Amino acid sequence: MVGWTLALADNHPSPTYGRAIRRLIEPNAAWFPYLILAAELAVGLGMVLGLLTPLALLVAIFLNLNYIALAGVRPRDISVNKAYQCEQGQNWTMLVVEVTLLFTGAWAAFSIDSLLGLFSS
Repeated sequence: MVGWTLALADNHPSPTYGRAIRRLIEPNAAWFPYLILAAELAVGLGMVLGLLTPLALLVAIFLNLNYIALAGVRPRDISVNKAYQCEQGQNWTMLVVEVTLLFTGAWAAFSIDSLLGLFSS
């Protein structure tokens, strides 16, 4: 995962974004994949259980925006990510769902948040 991410960063059409990703990931290559895994697991559990749902949705939106920004644009060297146009459909779909859930206050019913009275208006 780290090698592919760094290759995408090196070939990103926005050199500034590519350098920022490289500076973030390269010195932390040993544990960065585990951070992504933990974040995705926490988001999934938060949304399924309805625990700290607004926070889980904000983290999910952040993750999906970064996935789209990194892998959803045409790289300078197309051989790095030939499927850049079609592989991001799931991220756009999840992003629409997450924004909808966030702005409709979907955690207000049938969630641990509602049972504990968290985030109630």
